[in-house]
Amino acid sequence: MRNVGSKPTTGTRKECENGTGVKRVRNKTSMIRGVIIPMDWDEQGNVVRIAISSHDENEYLVDKGGKGNELLAFIRKEVEVDGEVKEEDHRKVIKVKKYHVKREQDSEPGS
Repeated sequence: MRNVGSKPTTGTRKECENGTGVKRVRNKTSMIRGVIIPMDWDEQGNVVRIAISSHDENEYLVDKGGKGNELLAFIRKEVEVDGEVKEEDHRKVIKVKKYHVKREQDSEPGS
């Protein structure tokens, strides 16, 4: 009989919870490229939650921990983000470890 889960898995974590429902959480380190978009606002209209809309049409909510709050200054900018991706309630969430804001092209047509 094979003992499932006895091998260490670098960068991956799974949790299962029985009872009223099943909760699955997976973590893995990834590099995401995309545009930062606003996801939630406070009463004064300030953005309080952001996501990264990736080029492959996935959306990653940005965790406020790590360097996530720093990205609030770069809404509608293209970024490359390295971080830990987890899936919670069928949504991808990234905890940012490092990021790079892409510069706008100097040679855009019409400039």
